[in-house]
Amino acid sequence: MSFALGALAIVSEVIDGEAIIIDMRSGNYFSTEALGAKLWLAALAGHDRQTLLASVIAAYPDAAEVGTDADTFLNLLVSNGLLVETASGGSGADASVWPIGAYVRPELHQHSDMQDLIMLDPIHDVDTMGWPTRREDTAPFHAS
Repeated sequence: MSFALGALAIVSEVIDGEAIIIDMRSGNYFSTEALGAKLWLAALAGHDRQTLLASVIAAYPDAAEVGTDADTFLNLLVSNGLLVETASGGSGADASVWPIGAYVRPELHQHSDMQDLIMLDPIHDVDTMGWPTRREDTAPFHAS
């Protein structure tokens, strides 16, 4: 089983080793750095869970908890709807892509402070016909 984006409404960018992941459906955004960002990119590339875990364990042989931590991190990405596991076969990941050095547990930080701004995007109020057609279940905007 490999990984894929949880929805088309998930957008992300990695800048200076930090992954910023925005869920346009909820307005929440997430951040992760270092190993978490590498895991995010490798999962988006279609690598399967077992290969990812084996690669991380090989890259950090002295960190006993690395496999469990990486698995927990991947589960967080899935439980937050950012990734889904698909039935298609995954591709192998080369352990050399992982940062070698001191191990730091991957963490996923969720932020909702910009939720209102992200949800202001008018595309949320349209259906599959696109802008400017308003969804049937959306009340029209009235200026007061």
